[in-house]
Amino acid sequence: MKKRKTGRAIITIIIVVLLIYTIVDSINKSIRDRQKQESELESRIEKQKERTEETEKLNIENSPPVVRAGEDRKIETNSTIILSAYRSTDPDGDDLTYMWDLGDERVAEGIMVQVQYPNVGEYTVTLTASDGLAESKDSFALIVTESTLDKAPTITLEVIEGPFLETGFCVYRVRAYVEGGPFPKLYFNRDDGLPANDRIAQVNLAKEEEKFTLIATAENEFGKAVKKITLINTCH
Repeated sequence: MKKRKTGRAIITIIIVVLLIYTIVDSINKSIRDRQKQESELESRIEKQKERTEETEKLNIENSPPVVRAGEDRKIETNSTIILSAYRSTDPDGDDLTYMWDLGDERVAEGIMVQVQYPNVGEYTVTLTASDGLAESKDSFALIVTESTLDKAPTITLEVIEGPFLETGFCVYRVRAYVEGGPFPKLYFNRDDGLPANDRIAQVNLAKEEEKFTLIATAENEFGKAVKKITLINTCH
């Protein structure tokens, strides 16, 4: 009987010891896991701090890009305009990325893009260049007018030189500004000199108070335009 009681007591002690060991091991494991988590958290915080300090240092040392979007321009509807950022530079020599705001709720990406504007209006085209740490912007005004393609010509005449006296003649030089498309052929009813191009006519008047009516004619497949200007010899 005593042996049986002793055996049970021993078994009970062993069970209690095992239970205590299990509890202690579980506690130790929990402590080790918490210490590991705290160590990992401290390591992540330290790395983040280092990255933040490095970024702040780069931001202090980095120079923003110098952006050149281009000069103000005027185009016709549905004609192609080339937007170029080649004049943009970065003082640090960093590679740049380019984004264009076309001013009509469209955007385009790249150092050079080709776009068309279907509607008449005034637009602000903005180029944004970024080196990854800083960005800069530049804009230009774009005026889009109605296309002159497939239209009859129009002519405006302007005296660009004269009257002046040259080798006994009273000289006028007249320029013709022509619009229309396809581009019209232009000719004058008189040209006494050697014009700079086929839009300039020279008229030499020999007699005092002599008058001459210069006529410019422009033609294309959609029509013809005629414009006149009267020139008077006032050089004598």
